Amino acid sequence: MKLVGSTEDAIFYSSIWTSDDEARLLHLVTLYDPRAVDWATISSELRRNVRSCKHKYRIIYKQREPKRVAEYADAVSHAVKKQYTQNQSVDWARVSESVGLSERECLEANRFGDGKARWIYDPDTFSWDMANRMTKFIEMNYPRPLPVNYTAVSNYMWIELDDCVKMVGLLRGEMMWTKDAVAKVVELRGQGMKYKDIARQLSPNLTASKQKTGSK
Repeated sequence: MKLVGSTEDAIFYSSIWTSDDEARLLHLVTLYDPRAVDWATISSELRRNVRSCKHKYRIIYKQREPKRVAEYADAVSHAVKKQYTQNQSVDWARVSESVGLSERECLEANRFGDGKARWIYDPDTFSWDMANRMTKFIEMNYPRPLPVNYTAVSNYMWIELDDCVKMVGLLRGEMMWTKDAVAKVVELRGQGMKYKDIARQLSPNLTASKQKTGSK
């Protein structure tokens, strides 16, 4: 019988990571589909709790991945520019093959962005097909605990980066209550519009209750 507080517990829950531990963690994670990492098995292999493993992986990823991708930024951007100039579109599989990185790494590395579209929310023209396409890309490539790389999202959608960030927030039901947004609510309420209809004017996923709270 193992006692709580024993030396074995202390080792299992230790927050001390050696370079060998980190290398082993990275290797084990790569064995799985990013959407279905078996953290329980990895935790057991490394004798660290699941929370500690996820936290450490997030730190390592944020430290190492940008450096690796940055080394290829010029080559990727050149390949993307060449394709876009010729075809007004980008085949990321071809870019991947030409520079020797995965498609996701190419999406993260590319800095060429001529011709990217804007995506400003308009209730009359909003497309759930586009929104679902972006959401699916994020879920497939940046499942928790990975941070979302919005450069990759922007390149995948070929939409301005800031617009992608704002749209992801709107799709989560988040709202920046700027003076202009509050003024819009006041204006529409003055016209007799109901809160649920005002919410739709501001965001695809904003509820009437959140809208009333934010506009106080």
